[in-house]
Amino acid sequence: MGIRAWGWSGPWAGRRGFDSIVQFATGIANTGMVATGAGQPASVPVQALDWATGYLAAAAALAGIADRSTMRLGSSWRLSLARTASLLQALPATGETRISAAPPEDLPGSPLEMPSGQAVIAASPIRVGRAGLAFTHITTDLGEHAPMWW
Repeated sequence: MGIRAWGWSGPWAGRRGFDSIVQFATGIANTGMVATGAGQPASVPVQALDWATGYLAAAAALAGIADRSTMRLGSSWRLSLARTASLLQALPATGETRISAAPPEDLPGSPLEMPSGQAVIAASPIRVGRAGLAFTHITTDLGEHAPMWW
């Protein structure tokens, strides 16, 4: 499994990058500006390309495991944030704007107490059958908890 910011071929293949930079370079920040009526481009308030590419990587890994068990084949997967941006932008527009310029305290989510104060955790967009994804713990300072299986 390999993940790069800009892809595996072309003039930017070896360049480093991260989610919000790719959002600006691929036009996602401009789309957000138009949708919210903001005066300047701004990246989506979540690392959407990291998350979406991570879900694609998990799906690719599962496909590789399935191929290994059924056909005795190995697999190699190469993903990029820029390609994920392209895939997301190619989806048909619904006409419904779901981007909000509301302050974080007005957005839906689950409050979670943290050592530094309260955080609001957005609901997961993913469901598999009846199983959803919910966070009851998030990243804390090193040494905050004793090592254990949950």
